[in-house]
Amino acid sequence: MRLLVVGGSSFIGRNLLEELSEGGHQFSEVMATYLNDTSFPTWAKSLGIKTIQYDVISDKKSWNKYDVCVYLAGNSNHSLAIRDPLKDLSMNAVGLLNFLRTFHGHIVYMSSAAVYYGLKGYVDVHTKLNPVFTYGISKLTCEHYIKAAYHSHNLTSYVIFRLFYAYGKYDKPRRLIPQVVKALLLDQRSGFSVAGTGQSFMDPLFAGYVAKILTIAASKTDVIDTFDLCGGNNRIITQVVKDIGRALGKDITVSIDGTTEAFPLEFYSNPERTIKVLGISSPPPFEEGVKAYARWAIREFGGKHAS
Repeated sequence: MRLLVVGGSSFIGRNLLEELSEGGHQFSEVMATYLNDTSFPTWAKSLGIKTIQYDVISDKKSWNKYDVCVYLAGNSNHSLAIRDPLKDLSMNAVGLLNFLRTFHGHIVYMSSAAVYYGLKGYVDVHTKLNPVFTYGISKLTCEHYIKAAYHSHNLTSYVIFRLFYAYGKYDKPRRLIPQVVKALLLDQRSGFSVAGTGQSFMDPLFAGYVAKILTIAASKTDVIDTFDLCGGNNRIITQVVKDIGRALGKDITVSIDGTTEAFPLEFYSNPERTIKVLGISSPPPFEEGVKAYARWAIREFGGKHAS
């Protein structure tokens, strides 16, 4: 089977390509797309991965020859979705629809737990949805378009993942876990301020594990389903920061700035069904993932602090 990774230069995409480069899968060819990252082709080539530049919104390429696609493209910036919901909808839904014009195989689509925004407590894929957040609306719209394409026989099968929170190598520096690791190990700080009240839920999942799940799902061409992708160890953000400090052997004082959060996360799920149906292992402990990310971050950004 030939595999296409749309959005291969993304944070999750790079972790997936590293996983695929290790072999042990059934794909005879792996092609990854990128948009603006001119360093990506050289990086991917070092892994033996082919690349092609592709704008999901405007390009009219044909993808008929690919049997499987892991689709990671689109907007992932929640702030952009609030500031410019039209651009968010275009990057997510319009881009996906353009791609689906010529791809007709098995698709693994990375959706978001943002589809649950507005709900409180335990949620799962059977929970009735009515998202109140523009990002959640655009991602849920994409889910519906994928299901419509399957029911009209334009796709052979699909797996949709609602990702709660991933962290790890290649993560954006502006996100919480990279910020805390940098503060503790590179800036040698002992305190960290959290935006908002610090009470929003967070269930971090190591990106290397996410990559393994995506690889497995890509080969499950007989599965047609939607799954929550989370670690099953939900906690509030202030506790996450403290747990990072504990994993790295650092004392850390956590403060909050008290600003009002536009969309506090007040729901949670568990990975039990995903593990059972897809036949995958349980997620690694958070402490283990944090240490792995910290080692990479020090090598990547540490300079004189690297040791």
